[in-house]
Amino acid sequence: MTNSAYSADRRPKPWALIGMKHCGKTTTGRRLAELSGRVFLDLDELVRFRFAAEHRLESSPAVREIYRTHGRREFQRYERAAVEEFADRASAHAGTCVLACGGGVVENTPAIERLAAISVVVYLDDDPDVLFDRVAAGGIPPFLDSADPRAAFTALWSVRDPLYRAYADLVIEIAGRPPEQLASELYTVMQEYRDAR
Repeated sequence: MTNSAYSADRRPKPWALIGMKHCGKTTTGRRLAELSGRVFLDLDELVRFRFAAEHRLESSPAVREIYRTHGRREFQRYERAAVEEFADRASAHAGTCVLACGGGVVENTPAIERLAAISVVVYLDDDPDVLFDRVAAGGIPPFLDSADPRAAFTALWSVRDPLYRAYADLVIEIAGRPPEQLASELYTVMQEYRDAR
């Protein structure tokens, strides 16, 4: 499920960062966009915009609230629509975008397959225990079993990790590096990946 850094007409493709919640996709993505001169976009924000537009709201609730209130199936519908909007926007920007994706996008098959078709997909991989501690510090999200959230998170990671790897063009081990350093190293890797295609 890999793809080229360039489309058939040799225009650059957007870079899509995937990985578990709190692996640093947004912070790293913002810095990577600054380094590369690309536009930064957050898929969760695109979901919120889509939700607000569909419900004719001036502002949207947080994605966590959308998920909690409307359920997984409906959330994934908004996510798929957001990915299509991203695809249109990426085309308009000739691919010069960095997109931070929600952690569950790999379980939304139409959405991740669309992203894989139009983007260079990068998996930011980190230790699941480290990730859970970050998640817990921010409050247990609704997709985890509150009775035993660590076990639920570990089980979720076990399901998602092979999916992340299957869809990724590149796998980047975080290994405790701060987002600033990670973004700098990732920028170098992306240049090398592009030049090798």
